[in-house]
Amino acid sequence: VYAPDSYRLEPLDGRRRTVAKRLTQSFMQVPHFPLNVDIALDRLLSARKGINEAAPEGVKISVNDMLIKASAMALMAEPDCNASYSDLGIAYHKAAHVSVAVAVEGGLITPVIFVAEKKGLATIAAEM
Repeated sequence: VYAPDSYRLEPLDGRRRTVAKRLTQSFMQVPHFPLNVDIALDRLLSARKGINEAAPEGVKISVNDMLIKASAMALMAEPDCNASYSDLGIAYHKAAHVSVAVAVEGGLITPVIFVAEKKGLATIAAEM
């Protein structure tokens, strides 16, 4: 359940309701598989090093912090990706709340960085 003022609801017409239902069924019935891709992070790592060198004492920015910020910015840039389906329609969210799976002894926790698009890297790092 989302706070009423945190999204814009677009009701579904008959066609969009059918498409949403079929996509949901397809997603549930199709096996999923992991995909691994090697990427060059040299420029990101260099930027991170510079940020950490300039940061105040006690602030350390991780690659994950940078990915959280980038994900939030991408969600805001692509509203169709920052949306949820419900029987009432599609909820287009006004903010990007980014959750990260973190392994802990005995399982996983998923901390959420709320309104991540408006937070700086130091704030994201502190909240994580």
